[in-house]
Amino acid sequence: MARAVQHVARNPEPASPMMPATMPSLRALPPLATVVAMFMLGCSPPPADSADDAEADWVKIQTGRACAGAEVNCGPGECAAALDNQCDTPVTCDLSIECICRTPTGEEGPASATSGQMTILSGNREPLEARVVCERGDVIATIARTVTCF
Repeated sequence: MARAVQHVARNPEPASPMMPATMPSLRALPPLATVVAMFMLGCSPPPADSADDAEADWVKIQTGRACAGAEVNCGPGECAAALDNQCDTPVTCDLSIECICRTPTGEEGPASATSGQMTILSGNREPLEARVVCERGDVIATIARTVTCF
């Protein structure tokens, strides 16, 4: 059953002895009280990062082997892969990434890199990393193209 939410404009009783039920506008406060009120409003702590935010950047990617899973996370000019080898035998994997670089003159072009091949023993989890260096400019975008395991 849905509940209706009702907005109450004014509470006749204060919420606590220290906080009135209605806040006066800043114009109605004396100058020192205005400064203190602005200070108190501006000094609240930032919201805590949740674990969901940290995990949201990791994306599953196919490896070519059903028993070898991978998740990737990319930042400017670099990607990391977390590989999980559940195969009965060791697998060798390689991470391939691509970036778009922009030169100081505004020209854009691709750049790519690989992590190099790494062999992961059966039942192990290992990281792979690849980094692109834009020789004449800045990284505009970075993507993980493939994680290939054989």
